[in-house]
Amino acid sequence: MPAVLSLPYELLLDIFSLTFEPFISLDYEELDEYYSERSEEFGSLALVHSTWRYPAQDLLSEDILIRTTKKRGLSDSDRAWMSGHLMLRKGFRNTKRLTIWGTLEEFFVITGTGMWSSLTSIVVGEATAMLETFAQFSSAFS
Repeated sequence: MPAVLSLPYELLLDIFSLTFEPFISLDYEELDEYYSERSEEFGSLALVHSTWRYPAQDLLSEDILIRTTKKRGLSDSDRAWMSGHLMLRKGFRNTKRLTIWGTLEEFFVITGTGMWSSLTSIVVGEATAMLETFAQFSSAFS
């Protein structure tokens, strides 16, 4: 077996993390392009070999973009509900950077705060959020 396929998990994480630097923008089109490329790249890495699957998937879930604004005729509330349940179903637990485009309240009601315990930054673009939501959210980690 080639040596590159027997690298330890932690080393693969370090190598793969060099592929994409965290990207912050308030332009949704730029963010969408960044996250699409990132998803494709880590998806491809996960397919190279079974030993590469988990490091690539873990890095993919560290930095995510959620859009809860109107799209394809759905209300903001429906999008927040669908996004929240998708996050729960996929079992995201180690997200460090979260970018949300849209309604926050219902999204956090659905997911709860437990799954966001590793969060180090949150970027909100074109969002409708009450200040109380941020206060409740941040106090959950105090």
